[in-house]
Amino acid sequence: MGLADLTDKEWFARLNDRRLKQAENAAAWWPYYENSQPLHYVARILREQEDAFPPLLIDWAELVTDALEERLDVEWFRLGDDEAASDDLERVWQANDLDEESGQAHLAALVTGESYVMVGPGDDVPLVTVETAEEVAVEIDPRTRQVVAALKIWRDDWVRPTEEHAVLYLPGRMVEFEKGQPFHSESLGWYESAVIEQRSSLVPIFPMFNRRRRGRANGERGRSDLVALKPIVDGANQTATNMMAAIEHHAVGRKWALNVDPGDFEDENGKKIPAWKAAMGAVWALPPFRQTRPGEQVPQPSVGQFNASDLRNFHDSLKQLAQISASLYGLPPHFMGFTSENPASADAIRAAESRLIKRAERRQRTFGGTWEQAMRAAWAMLGNDPKTAVALETVWRDPATPTKASMIDAAVKAVGGPLIDVEQGREDAGYTRGQQQRMAERDAQRRQRVTSDVRSIDMQGVPSAASILGSDGGAAAPGRTAGTANGSAAAAG
Repeated sequence: MGLADLTDKEWFARLNDRRLKQAENAAAWWPYYENSQPLHYVARILREQEDAFPPLLIDWAELVTDALEERLDVEWFRLGDDEAASDDLERVWQANDLDEESGQAHLAALVTGESYVMVGPGDDVPLVTVETAEEVAVEIDPRTRQVVAALKIWRDDWVRPTEEHAVLYLPGRMVEFEKGQPFHSESLGWYESAVIEQRSSLVPIFPMFNRRRRGRANGERGRSDLVALKPIVDGANQTATNMMAAIEHHAVGRKWALNVDPGDFEDENGKKIPAWKAAMGAVWALPPFRQTRPGEQVPQPSVGQFNASDLRNFHDSLKQLAQISASLYGLPPHFMGFTSENPASADAIRAAESRLIKRAERRQRTFGGTWEQAMRAAWAMLGNDPKTAVALETVWRDPATPTKASMIDAAVKAVGGPLIDVEQGREDAGYTRGQQQRMAERDAQRRQRVTSDVRSIDMQGVPSAASILGSDGGAAAPGRTAGTANGSAAAAG
């Protein structure tokens, strides 16, 4: 039986099973990002030390993920030269707070391998929301690579915590499900509550897959960015916790005492002195020698201290693990805490960030496709022809994060030549669309004022037509005074 022959309930069961597997996968990766992963290997160390200190965990998973996610910022959407279309899409973006929500979609895709963007009708503009793999599952047609079915499940925690709701999206219709006991039924579980017909055959949920690979098992799904880092983080945490155990017992030299009696550690009132167990470890002590025959010499008590242990073996191990992590994820040395007395030059820093910048550009290309699909759906819900949005483009902030001064300097130099115009220079300088529009408006106002000022220049001192032409309409001849019929009056004067 093909997918086209599945009933609504069979579609629900298929996608819900996939959703549960996705939730299980996400539950294995989020703890590493949040630095709360299970510590089976460290628990034994802590148990042997009687829980004298907490585990030392190094959150490199958050570091390598945030270093990439921080460079994934959507600026706006461009639809050819249609400024009105770009304004409409920006209005949809801002109305749904996607400046903040988009970061959650990128982060979830990097950590768990997948996240989703859902588009639906709203009050004023289409509603665009970010969804996680724990609540959404989709079916993708391997030929067209388009979503042909999707399931969204959620729970109203603030109304009725025990009730769950679901919507199955299929081409041309939506099927609502509720979890509970349907009317005239004694069984508890999911049941179909309503079917809503749709004019559009589009399934408005769009997956955002990270490092998607085809031609392999589960290749249509995403892959977590933490796969290569997981064993390194486990090793670093174990090394760091072992170092804490060494600090507890060997970082401060352990004391020893020979030929001492417990009574030697009592004050004048007979109370035991806490020094019998030092703060940094127990004192190694041997009881006094007992005289077995008369005249036998008894050794005198003596105390001392062993040399403290050198912890550089732990430090070197952690540095080596940090170098491996940095090389795998293209992180500059200073990201992992490697510094030198001579700070790196600006060119050296840019060269060290080249791999990280390229990784960000790859994610921009992949994640940008999801945003473009979602905004095309929003464009259609605004009443526009979806075919006109085929050339929609996601405009990202430069992942190289150049300084404002360098961006403006490069833009000014490019505008000064024949390469780009002022409008493109403002975009290259990093100004937002709103700032560019205000600049263009001010330019138009200045041009209008200049034109008006030129027209209203005081014409005093400029010869008038009457002074140039005679009273009879002819030109005044030399020696003839303007305004007289002939030159007799002037001659008489």
